[in-house]
Amino acid sequence: MSEDLNDNLQDLVDYIAKETKSTGVYIAKLVCPLKPINDGSDDKAHLNEEAPKVLQYIRATQDHQFMINRVLGPENGRTHEIFIPSPVVDEK
Repeated sequence: MSEDLNDNLQDLVDYIAKETKSTGVYIAKLVCPLKPINDGSDDKAHLNEEAPKVLQYIRATQDHQFMINRVLGPENGRTHEIFIPSPVVDEK
């Protein structure tokens, strides 16, 4: 019944953890990395749109709250591989 689905993300994390008996569940969003700005910068100057996007964790199970706002770059681990499009297979 929520108008904003972001309001339900923590409930989703908790539900997934309970149903799968996972020790940790996280939700992240794919965002542009941040860069330093000056006082006179516009509202998007802090976004480094030329750099590869990073994962910013926005929700986590209770025992993993330290993950909130942490950032994972494409050079860290294999998580970013899920965003690489699969090759198209010609079925002739």
